[in-house]
Amino acid sequence: MALNTANSTPDDGDTSSHGHDPQSCEACEVRACGMCSSLSNGELDKLRRITRTREYKAGDQIFCDEEPLQNYAAIKQGIVKLSKILPDGRQQTLGLGFPPDFIGRTYGEENVCFASAVTDVTVCTFPKELFNDYLMRTPALEHKLFQLTLNELDTARDWMVMLGRMTALERTATMLLKFSTKRHLGVMDPPPIDGTVRFELPLTRSEISDFLGLTIETVSRQFTQLRHLGLIKIDQQRYIDILDYQGLMAVSGQE
Repeated sequence: MALNTANSTPDDGDTSSHGHDPQSCEACEVRACGMCSSLSNGELDKLRRITRTREYKAGDQIFCDEEPLQNYAAIKQGIVKLSKILPDGRQQTLGLGFPPDFIGRTYGEENVCFASAVTDVTVCTFPKELFNDYLMRTPALEHKLFQLTLNELDTARDWMVMLGRMTALERTATMLLKFSTKRHLGVMDPPPIDGTVRFELPLTRSEISDFLGLTIETVSRQFTQLRHLGLIKIDQQRYIDILDYQGLMAVSGQE
């Protein structure tokens, strides 16, 4: 997967594209847990030279399925939805990308799915050919990306289990736990097990139904049930308070 952008100039209709500020690396909240964590200061300096920062508004399309692969990206902030669209228009969500996920199939020739911004998104982008060359000369980064790829494979397997074996209530609880620990602000620390955890739900009910493979009505019933169990509180249909984190984990089957 890779961004559908030109190597040096922004696309028509793209929200924002600008050069990379070296100071942004020092201030980057996800540097310690993303692919850049494997780089020395000298290696990071070389990567900066081919890096551009791009911003997308919620709902913007970032790249298209089966189009030529031109750029890779690392998510700095926001949530990216990866999906496939069937010939009859039906859509299946394949997964969500959070900071500091790397988006792109290295050494690939074309995008393998659609990607769109669920929230406002900021990414660092790297031109395909320049990045591939840099990657071959930087074993530490190649090793790190291999680890991230294996993590993505584990996530895909968990996704298969969720869609194939979990009940609707378990799926909903699992989703809320995921959003509470991988929020789109670049804050990767897990929430405390005790006490209330509050976050803004980044998906609409329609998007949640597609994400979980459920109908909108079923999703609404699961939220109501979790609320009646005293596990969550819903504020303005958008903000979620997890009142009993361990209880929600138990419902999700993860305890």
